[in-house]
Amino acid sequence: MKVFVAGISHKTAPVALREQLAVTQDDLADVARSLKSIGALDEIVLLSTCNRVEIYAVAERPTNQIKSLFRFLSDEPSDLGDYIYIHEDDDAVRH
Repeated sequence: MKVFVAGISHKTAPVALREQLAVTQDDLADVARSLKSIGALDEIVLLSTCNRVEIYAVAERPTNQIKSLFRFLSDEPSDLGDYIYIHEDDDAVRH
């Protein structure tokens, strides 16, 4: 099993981008289910606050497309690669 967290925060992304990716409380469960299915994830927690949006997940095999899951959160296409941080295994647990 592979444990990871991927996200953007006030330390890595401007407020305009964080607003594009934010998920309302009413939509969290539905969006998390969709991310789980398109990302081939076994377990997922989606966290969305005013300062950050993070995906905590467990997958049977490593997923190289975790950054692409963030594109699902926004209607506006943008290059998110420079803003997303990823922690895996022990680093994810410490985070």
